[in-house]
Amino acid sequence: MNWYFYRVWIPLQVLTVAAFVAIALGYLNINWTLVLISWFLIGPVGTGVGYHRLFSHRQFETWKPIEYLIALLGTLAAYAPVLFWASQHQYHHKVADTDKDPSSPTKFGFWESYLWWRMRQSVLKKIDLRNYPTRILIKDPVLVFLSKHFTKIIYATVIILAAVDLNLLVSLFVIPVFIEHQRINIVSSASHLNIPLSYKNFESEDQGQNNLVLGYTTMGFGWHNNHHAFPRKLINQERWWEIDVEGVIAWLLKKRF
Repeated sequence: MNWYFYRVWIPLQVLTVAAFVAIALGYLNINWTLVLISWFLIGPVGTGVGYHRLFSHRQFETWKPIEYLIALLGTLAAYAPVLFWASQHQYHHKVADTDKDPSSPTKFGFWESYLWWRMRQSVLKKIDLRNYPTRILIKDPVLVFLSKHFTKIIYATVIILAAVDLNLLVSLFVIPVFIEHQRINIVSSASHLNIPLSYKNFESEDQGQNNLVLGYTTMGFGWHNNHHAFPRKLINQERWWEIDVEGVIAWLLKKRF
């Protein structure tokens, strides 16, 4: 296992289990409004619009303050440093659903795709910061700082929120992060399998599928066949019912002059 497994994933699981036990016993209260707002900001905005559409695919350009803000929001999702995410995702598109793709459920099984692949030490060797657009991102000192200090930022967030109020820690961080990790993991795995309600608009060499349930519940992240067919397209909508909330957010944040 790599550094993420020991420094981030295990502590996150311990914290999440402890939080759920405390909630079940009545020691902590959940503010669901804060949960949804926080998840929306670190998930669809930070991870989906920022990490995925902006930094991995350069689907749009925005002003630097907004770029840095959504990079920070993506960092707070505690999934991966921004440079790692962008580089790994570029690699995934290059070798999707082949023996070289460590996240392919068709090659390595659902659970490996859902969770374990990104914690393997061997995955780190597949990260090439010279690929476009990562070779551009590494020139940005703010993105380098967020990547280099990823673990410290996560730990500091937990400590500060816990010091203020444990209920805030649960509502603003623990549960939103848990939800976002499930969103990313299920799309990365199930969207490359022919599960019920899946379909393709485009024939492609990879197994990326659109799925009606995932498309709506993941704010557009689940229109995966559309995305793999046109990875730099801003809004992944090919049919009228394929609502892409993340794409609309990106369009709103797009620099127009």
